[in-house]
Amino acid sequence: MYIYARWSKFLFGYREGHLKFIFDATHNRVEVYELLTDPKEMTHLADRMPEFVAAGQFRLASWVQYYDQFMKARFAGLRGSP
Repeated sequence: MYIYARWSKFLFGYREGHLKFIFDATHNRVEVYELLTDPKEMTHLADRMPEFVAAGQFRLASWVQYYDQFMKARFAGLRGSP
């Protein structure tokens, strides 16, 4: 499941099993949480998981590019409509 929130910060992320990956684009920061043992997301694990962070950044960038192209194609016909 992918996540995008833009109401206070630009946050992008996804969950993979019990891991949650968040990229805070406002502050250029990555956060990783293990939700099974840390459901309140108090302990950042990004520094302990550099391979997961690198893979997560690539995966998230791919999703953002796909979503951008999808939305452009989806709403291309609406441009210029009243």
